[in-house]
Amino acid sequence: MRTCVSATAEYCPDDGEPEQGSGIAVGVSMVLALVVFVGIFIVLPSASTSWVNRALLDSALGDGAVFHLVESLVRIAVFLTYLGLISLIKDIHRVFEYHGAEHKTISAWEHGDQLEPAAVDHHSTIHVRCGTNFLILVMLIAMIVYTVAGFIVPAPSGGVGVSIAYHVALRVVLLPLVAGIAFETLRLGAEKYSWGWVRMLMQPGLWLQRITTKQPSADQLEVAIRAFEAVVPSDVLGDRIGQAGLPSRVVGPQDPSPADDPAAADHPAAADDPVAAEEPVAGA
Repeated sequence: MRTCVSATAEYCPDDGEPEQGSGIAVGVSMVLALVVFVGIFIVLPSASTSWVNRALLDSALGDGAVFHLVESLVRIAVFLTYLGLISLIKDIHRVFEYHGAEHKTISAWEHGDQLEPAAVDHHSTIHVRCGTNFLILVMLIAMIVYTVAGFIVPAPSGGVGVSIAYHVALRVVLLPLVAGIAFETLRLGAEKYSWGWVRMLMQPGLWLQRITTKQPSADQLEVAIRAFEAVVPSDVLGDRIGQAGLPSRVVGPQDPSPADDPAAADHPAAADDPVAAEEPVAGA
């Protein structure tokens, strides 16, 4: 079947064009992403801290709590620097705008608003259940888990190479545990955000979303709404999808062209709601 997505990015493959991507390609992409993540945020901070500690500081940090604290702070610094640098790239900035559009759409749905650009745009780009929150939780929880693990499995004696191998191996092995705890913590934050201590726990991730989400344009909001509509069953959507300003979900040979639709005019975007940013709700 021939389908077109008509919003900001118009893509309409010719009939008979093979589908792009495959299970193997997706798997390879996920493996590469994991390797890059481990390399930048696990190996780099651990190896650099171990080398500085052994080669320059004469093991002044030791291999206990002080070392793990310093190494965790280095990891967080690398993470924040990475986010700050990529946010300067024009295309990544645009991705962050779509990220903001996604959050606004989810918040509008959860608040019972009509899913149309003008109504969605009143919501905040900040949302408690966000991948940014998850990543910073991973960084903070790793500090605790790796410190405890260092006491349980002390570092072996040896030179710089042995120290680096020990710390990197310890962190890679425990990464699934850290990720699991972070995920459950994120779920708790989404469900119990009204609790004071939970709000404090989630706050670093909400602050960080000032980097990873940006104010979207009206057409980006349309894309986010259509993406949401595509994954939610029609009987659940009901009449919540507004028609003004939105192109047809699927355009095929039997469908009218969006150009012939009088409702295809853009809506102006409203300003972001700073109050809502302080009261994110569960789910994004």
